[in-house]
Amino acid sequence: LHESGLDIPFIIVTGTIGEENAVEAMRTGAHDFVLKDRLARLTPAVRRELAERKVRESRRQAQLALRASEERYRRIVETTSQGVWITDAAGRTTFLNGRMTRMLGVAPADAVGRPIEVFVPETDRAAHAPWLARLRPGSDAAEIPLRRADGTIVATRMETTPILDDEGRFEGVLAMVTDITERKRMEEALRLSEARFARLAESGIVGIAF
Repeated sequence: LHESGLDIPFIIVTGTIGEENAVEAMRTGAHDFVLKDRLARLTPAVRRELAERKVRESRRQAQLALRASEERYRRIVETTSQGVWITDAAGRTTFLNGRMTRMLGVAPADAVGRPIEVFVPETDRAAHAPWLARLRPGSDAAEIPLRRADGTIVATRMETTPILDDEGRFEGVLAMVTDITERKRMEEALRLSEARFARLAESGIVGIAF
């Protein structure tokens, strides 16, 4: 019956093997045993085991649904274009999705247990310390530079949401991280271009009219 993989209640009805052997059979997986001189126990035993089988089946279905849901969310988290960064209540990293590990250039094992602050360039930590300290109480967003494992800097926009348990206690932070390095580069190029144009206009070398 075990090898078949079927969940069928197994009740031993015996008048010969004795209680000791029947108990040993239950240790190997039988659900109950009824001695033939006590057959009045058989009907309640059958009803009980059928009811417990329904409970086990409901539990299995719930576990299958939970696994399917977890797999669905895992695929969403791993295929999103944003980095997903989760910390515990103490601010230590507990999870990075693939996009986030690529953004940092690290393996997940190299980030787990370390706070977000470790990945902020040392020259920027003091400026961003107040915002990083506010991650625990509530939702927020800010532009935070991060240092990759190879030393290059990634400009990011980090949007954070607190993670609460069923009783509303703070458990950690969920951060959605967007790489805005290219946008910042374009903004800087535009700023320099506008500055050059302004200097040219103010130099008097050429006349400009609108």
